Amino acid sequence: RTADKYGLVDIDSNRYLAGPDSARSRVLAAIRWDTVTLTSPATGELFAEHPRQYGRSRNVEDPALVLPRLAVKPRAWRESSIRPDVPDDIRAWLDSMDEKTLRESLKAIGDACRAAGFDPAMQACGEILRSNRDMGLHADSLTPIALRMRDGEWEYPGGIEEPDLSGYDRFITGTDDGGEER
Repeated sequence: RTADKYGLVDIDSNRYLAGPDSARSRVLAAIRWDTVTLTSPATGELFAEHPRQYGRSRNVEDPALVLPRLAVKPRAWRESSIRPDVPDDIRAWLDSMDEKTLRESLKAIGDACRAAGFDPAMQACGEILRSNRDMGLHADSLTPIALRMRDGEWEYPGGIEEPDLSGYDRFITGTDDGGEER
């Protein structure tokens, strides 16, 4: 099959996303009763594997493949087909971002999705945004957290305990714990 300019391949009146890298190129489609696998005929590289859709006129898109396309054109975020799949708090945060931050955040989420999958990436986004909404989303912090969440190794450490500096206070002020001078 040949993918269109968006990387979508038409199979039985349904459109399956192979990804933006495969736009306007030949794609090998393995159509089974339960899955559609899209690969490169030249290299055998796996572009995507989707559940097979029966019925007519549906777009089947993996959010991990859509996000890099959105990072290139961040203004398309509000009308994207995957926007409803994003949890409410993350969607609201992305909606409030300026174009540059939105572009960087969508790219970071796309990188995390490719590495760990959509659900762990969304969980990692939620953790980062809960701890610091002003920080933004960056691949160097988001991807490792998403991978650890995927593997079940992540427990959010919560607030960092502040060190006990009372010994320094006593030393500098010359008082004991009760406030009396020594």
